[in-house]
Amino acid sequence: MSMVIPSMVIDFLWHNKIYGAKALSSFLVLVFELFILSYSARAQFTPAVAQRFNALEREWLNENNVVNRNKANEQLEPLLLALFTGQTGKASEIIDDARRTCHKIKAVSHWVDSLQMTIEKSTIDAESDEIEIKLKQIYGPAPPEITEAKLWINTIKNGKIIGSQSDIIPSLPYNFLVKSPKLPGKLILSWSIQVNGKPIISLPRPVLEIVCEPNLMSRVKKLSEKRNQVKKMPCTIARQTWLFYHECLIAQVDGTPKSYDMSIDDILNILEMASSRALISGKWPIPTANLDTILVIPGNKANIIVRVILPENFMTSVSKHPLLVALHGAGNSESQFVIGHASQFVTRCSQNGWILACPRNGIATDLQTQLDSWLGVTSGPMALIGHSQGAAQALAFAAKKPGNVRAVVALGGSGRIGDGADYQKINFFLGIGNQDVAVKAVSNLAAQLRTIAPSKVEFLNYEGIGHLLIVVAAMDDTFKFLEKSLRTSSDSDSD
Repeated sequence: MSMVIPSMVIDFLWHNKIYGAKALSSFLVLVFELFILSYSARAQFTPAVAQRFNALEREWLNENNVVNRNKANEQLEPLLLALFTGQTGKASEIIDDARRTCHKIKAVSHWVDSLQMTIEKSTIDAESDEIEIKLKQIYGPAPPEITEAKLWINTIKNGKIIGSQSDIIPSLPYNFLVKSPKLPGKLILSWSIQVNGKPIISLPRPVLEIVCEPNLMSRVKKLSEKRNQVKKMPCTIARQTWLFYHECLIAQVDGTPKSYDMSIDDILNILEMASSRALISGKWPIPTANLDTILVIPGNKANIIVRVILPENFMTSVSKHPLLVALHGAGNSESQFVIGHASQFVTRCSQNGWILACPRNGIATDLQTQLDSWLGVTSGPMALIGHSQGAAQALAFAAKKPGNVRAVVALGGSGRIGDGADYQKINFFLGIGNQDVAVKAVSNLAAQLRTIAPSKVEFLNYEGIGHLLIVVAAMDDTFKFLEKSLRTSSDSDSD
């Protein structure tokens, strides 16, 4: 786990005035919720733990017995220590035990659940003859009395099985070579175990994804040569973005992919189609309606990585597209407000004609200016939304640069208060669950803000909601607030 997580949590506790014994309790609860949040959106840690936790979520939702749910929750208490000490196997075992509480299954499956399959490279050249995988045991139940254990692997393309292989497992860890169908596109490898002639279904229902790219290595070589030319260009958004995508490509090919959710096919096409002229001009990627892309904005100390999604009615000749900057919570990524249930943010922003910008590593003070330069259009007004640590960042930005902000949505987090005439014009929406550790701090913040601008503050406390679910629970109220705030601002601008 990255060392930035604990520092962000400490900052969260400081902003929310949680100290002493209460701080320790809040720290544990918050980190656990951040852990859940990161897996709900995207696997941030090891695939083994992510896969198992997703399976636990499914079993939890299917279990109607409250007693079983509570018991499973109690079994998860040692999970934090296992995660912080890097015990992936122990963490997986804790999660699997909790899943079994919600899913009665024969003991022989316990050994199968402890197995994990990994792949050396998830992206291969379509001409490759074989795909190398490894099967290993990641925690300790002794195998039952086994006469024979057999590994079955199905190769699936477009939902159809196009190949099947099996082999006896002599010992663990076990390396296995799967024949490549030499077909371009995405392949799924689905594996299962037969013990003493009977198939045993592992609760995580594991699959591996492979992408086969035509002429991959020759294309990578050409792009590496192009990189040498790009590095000589002036430092612009276009240059930095191209280099970022190239780093993502190399990581995919090397088997150490970075955190992003674009396919390698899209990355290859983006890199290959970018002309030198477009890169030098700085107007790349070309902004078009419905564009969803990663931009890298040069900064004095560090580059700012931002996921930008343009609305369905975007036109470079039209100004005043409102800008919504979405700041994720600690342990999450720039896609927190983009994928899963939060994909509604993308749809609603697009329908309203808003530009959605989701920074990965914080908000730069000149973010809007940089985006406007790339867009070739003046965006505005600007609103901020943040969850947890992102809420603290949104509030801090508004306090520092109030003239640039028309509305702030802070969900599950508190932060700084500003002053001055510009600050008093900002509309605030504070949303918190009554089961959140920060409920008192956010309530106090709402009271303080109302002393500054009573008519500008909306505060809602959601019954039965904790830190994790507040973004989804407050979705409708958030957009009612934003639509009202941004519409009012736009009308006043045109008067």
